[in-house]
Amino acid sequence: MTPLLLLAAALLLAGGMLLSAALTLSHAAQARTARRIALVGSMRRSRDPGRAARLEAAAGHVRAWLTIGAAHRWAMRASLPLLCIVGLAGGVSAWLLLRELAGLPIWPVLACVAIAAIAAPRTLLKRQQARGELSFLDMLPDAIDTVVRMLRAGVPVGAIMRSVGDEAPVPIDAVFHRLADMLNLGMPFGEAMQSAADPIGLADFRAFAMTVALHGGTGGNLTATLDMLSRIVRRRREARLKARSATAEVRLTATILGALPCLIGGTLALTSPHYMAPLAQDPRGHVIVAAALAMLVLGLLFLRRMLRRVTSAWQY
Repeated sequence: MTPLLLLAAALLLAGGMLLSAALTLSHAAQARTARRIALVGSMRRSRDPGRAARLEAAAGHVRAWLTIGAAHRWAMRASLPLLCIVGLAGGVSAWLLLRELAGLPIWPVLACVAIAAIAAPRTLLKRQQARGELSFLDMLPDAIDTVVRMLRAGVPVGAIMRSVGDEAPVPIDAVFHRLADMLNLGMPFGEAMQSAADPIGLADFRAFAMTVALHGGTGGNLTATLDMLSRIVRRRREARLKARSATAEVRLTATILGALPCLIGGTLALTSPHYMAPLAQDPRGHVIVAAALAMLVLGLLFLRRMLRRVTSAWQY
């Protein structure tokens, strides 16, 4: 494959990926539904429980190694084959871009390939964790409302946790099932709530656990407190959705602007090869392409950081 064809393929692939990301951002509701379906599908069991347990254990070790330094991993569900495929894709992409297209020396390229092979699955796992946390926060107010209604009906707290775990969707059901199991085993109420809140690491759920634990030890009007907490969590969710709505147009515009240079460059490389030939054949062209791609990536990262700061300001 000639350098010019590699340049065209790389630019078209990058532009297509960015454009598909832009289209995905315009269908946020469908994406949330797909994430919930994926979470449900990830809980399916294999016909061979022993083999499934071994595969899950191996995937868990790989996920823990790839996400060293991550505070929480409870929503990371990527399978071992998927992690291998994503890592291989990241390494091959880095090789094509830096060695075949930019013509850099072999040893720096191998180092970059190794970094990309680790960074790609790590990014996937971190995105899964972020999506799981968003799904959990979206479902938490409904779970708190269910607890409030059952408390008003006079149901014991242990039975409430079991009922919420049976009725709540993924991923919130596993947390309440674990709470019910710990209470059934005789663990002190405050310790059980703390043990359930620590792995989740979300401020809203920690507030719920502390509220239930304090009222369990000191008494008080738990239903009124939880009702107020449910309203606060809903308002925080509304603020988060408002922030995403306010920045949706900017995010879509940034993604399309990032895709256009890649698509235009790939199209020119296919339709007018003589025009783009110096970029693929001249070493100075390699440097120009690498610098342009680096500046494009840096610009997109800066935009992403700015949008995240705006979103966090709306949340609080």
